[in-house]
Amino acid sequence: MNDEIIIFQLQKCFDLKTNREVANFLGLSESMVSKILKGKKSLSFHYRLKILNKFGFMRDLTEEIRPDRLGKKLTGLSIASAQKQAEKVLHNESCLTNFHIIQEEFLNDSEIKTLTNRGTMSSNQYCSHLIKAFERLFQFKNNESLAEALGIDSSTVSNIKMGRQGIGEESCLKILYRIEGDFDLNFVERVTSSTELLAELIDA
Repeated sequence: MNDEIIIFQLQKCFDLKTNREVANFLGLSESMVSKILKGKKSLSFHYRLKILNKFGFMRDLTEEIRPDRLGKKLTGLSIASAQKQAEKVLHNESCLTNFHIIQEEFLNDSEIKTLTNRGTMSSNQYCSHLIKAFERLFQFKNNESLAEALGIDSSTVSNIKMGRQGIGEESCLKILYRIEGDFDLNFVERVTSSTELLAELIDA
């Protein structure tokens, strides 16, 4: 099924008369809408997420899965992990370790430190540090287990770690789910991967 049916359903639901109105509604170019209607192009994962947000099914996940937003979330998770470790060791009165020391160790971690001080590094370089921080915090043993969790292959993981490419939005969504887990990942994946399901959802 071509994505033109999604455009037709949006036009019907939101009373969008022209390609320009559809383009403005989705944040696409008018030429892209025209190509979708001709069956030459399809809606990307990004715009399928935007449609879910337009209908109020989800918060704006297109913003939440940006690497810089995920970096901040992972930093916050590191501090929370530090606090949990501190609470454990503080039960032992003879132990001099306290929360502030452990917190400092976490924040001085090379990956976490980079996520909080991006500077002028490229998007691919930032994603390299992001995926390494994610790997450490969630204790993945190797590239294969990390790749499985992100829905990609191990060679792609290697390329991301080496700064050769960025992290795709679908993998970023999986990272967000690991961090927060407060949305139905299965629902999002099913609807965004199926033109027919998304069209039916709009129609309903």
